[in-house]
Amino acid sequence: MNNQEKIKENKAAEPPHRSPVILGSSLGTELAVAIFLFGGAGYWADKKYGTSPCFLLIGIALSFIYGGYAVWKLVRMMSKPKPKKDENKSNESDT
Repeated sequence: MNNQEKIKENKAAEPPHRSPVILGSSLGTELAVAIFLFGGAGYWADKKYGTSPCFLLIGIALSFIYGGYAVWKLVRMMSKPKPKKDENKSNESDT
């Protein structure tokens, strides 16, 4: 295996690093969808079973739990060190 193939493998194994704006907007979208889905399911269950705010509140609580998980995932991903570009450039110049 030559150096170029090794570099391609390393690039494929690295997670993509996105800008903070994209990460923040994706987090906002995840939270909005979670509130809509869990809250909507709770609202539907309340209408079906005649329990006024019970399932809606459970759905909202589940969406907040999911939101905490999504924030934790984002913080974990952002805290990983970024790969150094200098190492890749020095490997490319060796060929």
